[in-house]
Amino acid sequence: MKWLSFIFLIILFPTEAFAHLGSPWHSNGIGAALGFNTTYLEVPVGAESAKFRVIYPTQENTYDYRVGNTTSVIVFSNEELEKRGFITEESAVLAVENGPYDPRNPGSYEFSIKKSGYYHILFGPGPNTSILVIQSARTVNVEPVSEGAKVGQWLAPATSGDFHIVKHPTLGLKQFAGWYSVFYKEFTDVYRAAKLPTADDMDLVGPRAKAFADALVARGYPQFASYVPGDGIATSPFLGNINGLNAQAFDTAFLMPGNYSFKYKPMAVKSTIIQTNEIVLEVFPDETFAKQYGLDKDVMAKQSFVANKDEYELNFKVEKAGYYHLGYGVGEGGFLFQMTPDEAIPTNITTKDGDVRSYTRLTGIDSMIVSERPFQGGEWSVFFPCKLVRTKNHGAPFLAGVSVPFTMETRLAVARFGSAAMLKLETDSLKAQIEEQRLQLKSLGAPLK
Repeated sequence: MKWLSFIFLIILFPTEAFAHLGSPWHSNGIGAALGFNTTYLEVPVGAESAKFRVIYPTQENTYDYRVGNTTSVIVFSNEELEKRGFITEESAVLAVENGPYDPRNPGSYEFSIKKSGYYHILFGPGPNTSILVIQSARTVNVEPVSEGAKVGQWLAPATSGDFHIVKHPTLGLKQFAGWYSVFYKEFTDVYRAAKLPTADDMDLVGPRAKAFADALVARGYPQFASYVPGDGIATSPFLGNINGLNAQAFDTAFLMPGNYSFKYKPMAVKSTIIQTNEIVLEVFPDETFAKQYGLDKDVMAKQSFVANKDEYELNFKVEKAGYYHLGYGVGEGGFLFQMTPDEAIPTNITTKDGDVRSYTRLTGIDSMIVSERPFQGGEWSVFFPCKLVRTKNHGAPFLAGVSVPFTMETRLAVARFGSAAMLKLETDSLKAQIEEQRLQLKSLGAPLK
């Protein structure tokens, strides 16, 4: 079991490594957050096409939290990405989901290309699966199948960043649209030297954001037809909470002592996809990020709501003037996507007897590991920023000192607390495996003890 091997794994961690560094990947029926990497694929001279084979997963990550055992793999050319700044199923030469996650017996999928060039390979969880990678290996590979076909070097030693996919509500990856979400800065120079765009070059902004909204309309989401881009980048909150791994957005405000109400209206934005039974709001002080991560005991106010209202409200009290972070997202099994022009972010703080000195909406996105406490009531959680949307104007001094992607020291701390949080999930998974083996033995007629 992973949680038992944690101390041994700490010894194996190097001091520096390229890694996914903590953004959770999720997938459910309508949304997927996947990792990606890029390599050059070459069609033989004189050939009209060439066939290749993508293999995933080829090895274990150094340390991760994984719940569920399905996978998704998508392959498309950089040329297709640059056409519009996003991709659809029309762009892909391969798009499969629900494959097994088993490095001992990886999935193998063949595809053909007609033109040499750089191709992006997306990989990660399939339906109802989550994965949080503390330190990653390159878990995907591509092999030539056609004689004379060649595979070049991978541009990153592990994961280059995150790619977000919105699937058709009933057809899954048979129809989808996706875009760069997070691109790791350490690979920016490598990609640009190869004349490839990074996420900064492909932000959802202006006409590109409107074109992406139109693509979603054509793929089963009519609510995006009225989308109008704001002056800035579409902030596009893409939040999921699947099997104990959660992505939650947060605002930041400087609050004087007093009583406050934090309000969230997810459906106030017309261009919204929401699939959840629960909305969760919480508040924690900026001092939490002095250690670059937070625990459940750092949360000063938290409430879960049945997702059946237009507006959700969390009342809380501030006793010390300072910066506070106000989180909002979906509950277990939930998914939320909003293409949100800056002026339409649907959160607000009202004052009963305090004073809001500054307020920055959608400061960033937290990754969270959440689990029931194994030996007592309540939840156990560890959380940390995996993406900062507004890095210059939030003003919070401790958050300003947070490294995103986070540092090795923080990775180790998150792994330590996360292993405790995930204990119950790992134990339940082991019980399920034992029961499955027991049933297999029974079907073979072996004696059971």
